Amino acid sequence: MNDLTTIKYIDIVFENCEHCRLPPHMLNGLMVQDITKSYWINCFQYKKGEINTFLSCKQFFITINPSGLKIKTEMGGETETSLKKRLLSCNDITNVQICFEDGTSEYISVPWEGEHYTNELQTVKPDGKSLVIEIPGDKNK
Repeated sequence: MNDLTTIKYIDIVFENCEHCRLPPHMLNGLMVQDITKSYWINCFQYKKGEINTFLSCKQFFITINPSGLKIKTEMGGETETSLKKRLLSCNDITNVQICFEDGTSEYISVPWEGEHYTNELQTVKPDGKSLVIEIPGDKNK
């Protein structure tokens, strides 16, 4: 059985921690597949058993329509860059935060492969006036 939940917005997070916020009307599609929960304990820094919890997915897919591609974002120190230009210039999405109407949210890491600032798994393709961004967990897909 599928639960129907309403999103308020989605934040796409880039490698340099910049992000863009997309409300649902700016999207044509979204898929965050095979989400897993992981735990991490830094026993050197935290001595009382504090634990970090994080989510990651095996595949990420989003289609952003023309209204979403027009929003302004930063790209490094450059301001007032359209999201379209940002996505076509850099393959560096690291996370997505899905924020729901009920006030809850989930921060999810997307698959990443590559050194430094470029996610070699990420592709950006035009689909009419929209852009399709896909990050499969396997280069061969």
